[in-house]
Amino acid sequence: MKNLAKYLEEAPLDFLRTLAHNLNLKIPGGNKDKRGPGKKERKALYGAILAYFQDTRNLEKLWQQLGENERFFLELVHFTSSPAGADTSRVNEKVNKLWGEDTAREVRKRVLDYGLVFIEKERYVKEYYALPVEIRHFISSQKVWTLLEPLRKEDPAYENHGLFLLIDFYILLASVLQWEVKVAQAGHIYKRDRKRILSLQHFPNDEMRYELLERMAWGLQFLVEERGKASLGKAAWEWLKLPQARQWEFFTSWLLEPHFAGSPVWAEHVLAFLLLAPRSRWISLPHLYRLVADYNSGSALKQALTHIRDFVQKLTWLGLVELKGDLDKGAIRASELGLVFGESALQESFKERGESIPQEREQKLKEALDRHFPEVKDIVVQPDFEILAPLEISPRLFFELVTFAELKGADRAFIFKLNESGLYRGFLQGRGVKDVLGLLEKHSKFPLPPNVRTSLEDWGSRMGQVYLERGLLVRCLKEELSTQLKTFLEARGWLIEEIAPGVFLVPGNIARPCLLELEKNGFFPQPQVREHFIHGLLEDQLEEEDILTEVIERFLGLKFR
Repeated sequence: MKNLAKYLEEAPLDFLRTLAHNLNLKIPGGNKDKRGPGKKERKALYGAILAYFQDTRNLEKLWQQLGENERFFLELVHFTSSPAGADTSRVNEKVNKLWGEDTAREVRKRVLDYGLVFIEKERYVKEYYALPVEIRHFISSQKVWTLLEPLRKEDPAYENHGLFLLIDFYILLASVLQWEVKVAQAGHIYKRDRKRILSLQHFPNDEMRYELLERMAWGLQFLVEERGKASLGKAAWEWLKLPQARQWEFFTSWLLEPHFAGSPVWAEHVLAFLLLAPRSRWISLPHLYRLVADYNSGSALKQALTHIRDFVQKLTWLGLVELKGDLDKGAIRASELGLVFGESALQESFKERGESIPQEREQKLKEALDRHFPEVKDIVVQPDFEILAPLEISPRLFFELVTFAELKGADRAFIFKLNESGLYRGFLQGRGVKDVLGLLEKHSKFPLPPNVRTSLEDWGSRMGQVYLERGLLVRCLKEELSTQLKTFLEARGWLIEEIAPGVFLVPGNIARPCLLELEKNGFFPQPQVREHFIHGLLEDQLEEEDILTEVIERFLGLKFR
């Protein structure tokens, strides 16, 4: 969407002259240039007109001079616009239907002559009415007062979800890290595992909220499927490396971006109303829905209302708005976090339009974000093996704890439990007991309880002491042959380990060549070795041709070698 400066830059000189005349503007040095294309005159007209519209008092005065049908025309354009603008034929049809034939043509001329609306053409054919950003902002600032609830001495209780949706997203990812989470054929987490994850989240009975988080995790490939189980994808680990404030910005934009790409752009109107309303006042949702109905009907109205309800629901879950009552008859207002989000979105809009942002304003936004995302790195380790961590814990530290401690709860604080199985899970991921103790000592507010340290060291001492070795045993019953046999196996790189005197471990997959080489070099195995070899290892070790040869030799007594 363009601002007025952009439209004035593109406008013909004659239009600027007419507009200045209609607004009764006295142009400094306004005489036309006697030579050249009128550059001085254009510059003077441009500056004077822009200054006029930047003064809200002038806009209020001009707005009052307009007739009811002209104000409705501009509001209709504003509230039915897609990103391209409002379809001229539909706007004209609506105005003519309300005020009679040819009304739209008269209204259109007047608002065009006042520079309140402009016409954009798509591929030089289809026309759209487009409002400059300043006019859009003015209309929203007028309308927001019609949406406010009456002042009350006492407001009823209201919901503020804060950062719980982001925290519950961490819990979803952490659950996949610490448990075996199964994936159904439909591509979502099994119901039993889903219930287990929900039990840790802050709204365990709200499945719609959980489903939104899971859909986003799969859609962004934060969750990927491996052999019927969920695991964290590369994209999740990249996101978790970011500062939490940056994670939140991405998280919020991922959830809300589809609403701002919609047509008409009701999400932008709702956000504008929230930011324009006084902080202490509530916007009535029934009033908002009636406003939508004033400019839409039929399927367009139904679509717009559904869009707005979904958008407000997400804003509530994200903690950007506070909600009292329900989505049908309740009321909303921007939270402190919502005001920060609004400023962030506004600065992004400035950048997209090529407008510079004062450094002081950018710094204030950063400070506001820092207040909401302190990234605490202190924990408390208790003698009962529980670890208490604030909900503001650094995401990186949170996921480090998840690798070796079991997440048990996340109400007012995260509660982790240290146990042997959790420590082993960390051991399997390359985190030894020394690493665990070092991490706990670094971030614990108080010295580690002695019993916790002792238990961790005891558990850790038993890990990695047992392993399975896949292979075959070669036994030599004659002591004087054992040394020769060992040298024979070592020379061919087959010896894994001498288990006991005369007992050698060799790889299981070299059974056939080992047997043949033993026979060839004068180490003649006992008959049962060959019997066992043919009966037990035939199909695993032999090629098809060798199988046939062995069978013929075995059962027909013929020799082929």
